[in-house]
Amino acid sequence: MAFKSFITYERIQSQNPDTEEELAHDQFETRKLYGEIEEIKDPSEARFKQFKNFDMLKSPPPNHWFADRRPTKPEIKREWEILKLFLPNSIYVRCYESRPDLMRAMIVGSENTPYYRGLFIFDIQLPSNHPFQPPEIFYHSYGLDVNPNLNRSGKVNLHPLKRGNRCWFGYSNSKQFTILGVLRSIGSLVLNDNPYLQEIHHLHITINKNNDNNNKNAFMRTCEVMLRILKSPPRDFEDFVIGYFQTHAHYILLNYKTWMDTEEAMESLFFKLVRAFEKNGTYCQHHYNQDSYYLALQEEKSRESSCFTSKVLNTVRTLYK
Repeated sequence: MAFKSFITYERIQSQNPDTEEELAHDQFETRKLYGEIEEIKDPSEARFKQFKNFDMLKSPPPNHWFADRRPTKPEIKREWEILKLFLPNSIYVRCYESRPDLMRAMIVGSENTPYYRGLFIFDIQLPSNHPFQPPEIFYHSYGLDVNPNLNRSGKVNLHPLKRGNRCWFGYSNSKQFTILGVLRSIGSLVLNDNPYLQEIHHLHITINKNNDNNNKNAFMRTCEVMLRILKSPPRDFEDFVIGYFQTHAHYILLNYKTWMDTEEAMESLFFKLVRAFEKNGTYCQHHYNQDSYYLALQEEKSRESSCFTSKVLNTVRTLYK
C-alpha cells in the first residue's frame, strides 16, 4: 500500500510566518492537506479480497473444455446450495446460468504436501442423471505432469477416491455424488503429501521407488504451473490469480526455501518465481542475494540465447537440405 498527496507539507508551510493571518493560512492548508491524503489500495488486491468461493456467472468461457458439448439437464439446484454453503476456503467454484451443467473450479494445494499453495484448475460437466453418475472432469495441466492421477492431457483419474464399491465423495449413506465431495477428495486424496505412494488406477500398484525425489519433482512442477497460470490466468479467475500471488508470494518463496538444495535447476526456478512475483507487483528483494540474482539472470539469458541460436541453425539446415 502507498500514500499520495496532491501537495507536500513543506510546500504549504510559510517561511517564518510573521502574522496571525499567515499562520492561520498555514494551518488551514495543512488541514486541507491531511484531508487530501488518501490510502492507495492495489485494485487487484481489493478484487481478490472480494472474490467469492462460489459465484454464478451468465455464461461459461469459450475455452471451457466442455463448452462445445451438448448440454445435459442435471438436477442442480441442491448442488448449488451445497456449494454456496459449505465450500472450504481452499476451493473456488464458478457456475453458469446459461449452462447449468458446467462448472469451473480451482483448488488451492494443502499444507505439508508438494502442492502447497499451488493452484489447480478443473472444468466440470454434470451428467443428466447426476448425482447418480460421477461428473466428467478436465484438469488444466498447462502442459505439466504434477501427479500420477492428473494427466498432462487433462484426464483425471478418480480411482484413488474409491475404496471397493464405496465412493468417498458422495453422500454418506448412498452412492450419489456431490461436486463438493469430489473436489474435497481431489484436494485431500489426490493432491496429498505422498502422491506417488498411493494406489494407482484399479490395479493396486504402489510406487515406492525414489519417493522423496518424486515429491521434489511434483513440487517443482507445481511451481512451474504457478508461473504459467500467472502468465495466462484461467478465464473467470483472473482477479483471483493476480491478487492471490500478490498476497501469497512471500509465503510461496519461504516454502520454496524449505525444499531448496544445491541443484542449479532449483535455484533457476526460484529466481523465475521471484521475477514473476515482482512483475506482478510484490516486493521480493528481501528473499535473495542481489549478486546471486543477477548471476542467475545472466545464466538464463545465456541459455535462452544459446537455445535461440540452435533453433535458427536447425531451421537453416532444414531449408538447405
